[in-house]
Amino acid sequence: MTHAEEVKEFSPKKLTNANYGAFMQAFEKLVAKGTTEKLGLEASDFTAFQDKLKVFLDLNQEMHQEEFTKALQELDKKRDQLLSFIFAKISIEAQSPDTQVQKAGQLLLPLKKQYQGIQTKQDRAESFLISGLLVDLEKTEHAAAVAKIGLTAGVQELKTVNAKFIETMAERSEKEIVRNLQGAKKLREELDTLYRQFIRKIDALGVVSPNPELVACIASLNQLIQETRNARTIHKGLVGAYTTDGEWEDEEKPEAESVASEATDKA
Repeated sequence: MTHAEEVKEFSPKKLTNANYGAFMQAFEKLVAKGTTEKLGLEASDFTAFQDKLKVFLDLNQEMHQEEFTKALQELDKKRDQLLSFIFAKISIEAQSPDTQVQKAGQLLLPLKKQYQGIQTKQDRAESFLISGLLVDLEKTEHAAAVAKIGLTAGVQELKTVNAKFIETMAERSEKEIVRNLQGAKKLREELDTLYRQFIRKIDALGVVSPNPELVACIASLNQLIQETRNARTIHKGLVGAYTTDGEWEDEEKPEAESVASEATDKA
């Protein structure tokens, strides 16, 4: 019986988080292409690997965190503009030559005075105060006045934007909780364990019952390992830490790299 080529000895432990993530992503694609059945792996184990890898990549995607920050900034700017528009509209219509419009505007003036300036509050406080303003504007005694001065659409848009801001803030906070509960270092250890387990099973099947998918997967994986080594060798040649056994000295500790911190809330 012809045995399949063995997977090259390789430990991704010394890779930086970015390179580690890239290597594991490529490995994940090779397994998915070969299928767990043909590679002798448990589907549940591979699913666990994919789930952990996704969390690991999320933790180390600074851009992902920046996207949350950018979205919150844009939403906050939009709701501030809407608040300014609503307050200005109330002031203008309170002086309208149209008696009915003027009466409606004057009815809403106390709310304007009560809530004006909330744009300068800290983000979560502003969200809470906007929610309070919306409740007041939607009360029976105020709803007709809001409609009379043409603010119904503006108030509805503020409600939508504020709800989206609160939702996005909560999602960002949830990501932070996950990051704190399960750091990148712990995830790497768990991914390393699964990787070694997969390699042992792939090699074992390659000895007893090789198949075309497994042979192709091993060939591609060995190429990936070699390319990763070559890239690292070139880089290490610049900093002088490469060893002769195919590994490399620590250039930087592959601990949990920090992701972008939450944007500073408005004072």
